[in-house]
Amino acid sequence: MAWKWRDGNAVVGPRINAEGLRVYPFDPLLPLDVLFFCYRGDPQYRGNRRGHFEVLYLKTGGILLEARSRRILMPAGGLLVMGSTLMHRILECRGAGPVP
Repeated sequence: MAWKWRDGNAVVGPRINAEGLRVYPFDPLLPLDVLFFCYRGDPQYRGNRRGHFEVLYLKTGGILLEARSRRILMPAGGLLVMGSTLMHRILECRGAGPVP
């Protein structure tokens, strides 16, 4: 299976609406998607939430995530599940390797 890596800044930021909701065009027959993001530099978008659950798995590097005014350092291999009402954003990307 060939993974398609996408620039996280280019995909995430533009989909955040005025209320901070990240709108995603799910297929109504199967509202599930798996995306692979890479970040070069720190993310440049504001806090947001989804209208769905989000599962984040970090393959390489580390991130500093802000959620409800708390900062969470997530290492490579970390898994995070966030509910649909949790406002959050990635503050920093640390030591990520090259995109495969």
